[in-house]
Amino acid sequence: MRRKITFAAKIAATLAIAAVLWQSADWREVARQASSIDRKALLLALAMFPPQVVVSAWRWRLLMRPLAIFGLKESVRQTLIASALNLVVPGKLGDVGKAAMVADLGATERKHAAFRAVWEKVADVAVLLCGIALGASGKPVWVALAVAVAVVGLVAWERRRLRPGGTKFELTTLVAMTALLWTFHFTQLILFLVACGVNVALPAAMQRMAIAIFAGLLPATLCGIGTRDAALAYLFADVAPASTMAVVGLLTALRYLIPGAAGIPLLWTWRSQLRTEVPNSPTCLQQRFSQSKSAESATEFASRPLNARPATTTVDG
Repeated sequence: MRRKITFAAKIAATLAIAAVLWQSADWREVARQASSIDRKALLLALAMFPPQVVVSAWRWRLLMRPLAIFGLKESVRQTLIASALNLVVPGKLGDVGKAAMVADLGATERKHAAFRAVWEKVADVAVLLCGIALGASGKPVWVALAVAVAVVGLVAWERRRLRPGGTKFELTTLVAMTALLWTFHFTQLILFLVACGVNVALPAAMQRMAIAIFAGLLPATLCGIGTRDAALAYLFADVAPASTMAVVGLLTALRYLIPGAAGIPLLWTWRSQLRTEVPNSPTCLQQRFSQSKSAESATEFASRPLNARPATTTVDG
């Protein structure tokens, strides 16, 4: 009941914030801005979705290699299911749920898998912080320093906590894949701005988009819709009107809605598989064992000679 109330409150907050933003932006002007989107830039931005999913799945597969071996197809499936969970789970914590989708793991291994999923979140946050540092510094030397510190910190932390004995090549590959993944993410975000005609320097765009993404992670609204849009309207107020940023906010929401929608059928399939696996739970197995013992006792009783059976009494009605 509490979850339902929380979910309803998030929907109400999302609708309220969106209504205020759209009223201040004038929905007619928003519609006009949406109709004048640069379609080529929009198509290029939408084309970033497949490589984002594949690289994210590849990173997860590589992280899980010490615990479980599965193909890229299975990793993509788990990644899309996590995207579906992120539609209702705050802070994109649905990504941690990928640890529950890996088959044939014990309790300890499952805990380590969840820890690796958390590492992914730490790596993503580190890249966002680098994006903010990029816009704040305005100097390539400070950007290079921030990236170097983040990479060295991630490698050192990951080497001690996650992959003892792992090769330096594998560790470097994991960090490089995180950088590649966010190259696609930031490229997509910049293309959204270009499609809507928002002209801003690349460092400033990365900084403001990173802050808006952090705002969207707050567990106040559904999928960050509303809080992220308000942050975009505020951060880009000096270069674009509220109506334009409202369209940018709608496009930014697609980053969560499209992968999430693609993962919903896979989520239902996974839930159906879990239901079929419930009879194999310890409780059901214990019941099956008790039933089999009862059946075995009955069979053994029937096979005894008549003189060896315990006496039974009958009561005539």
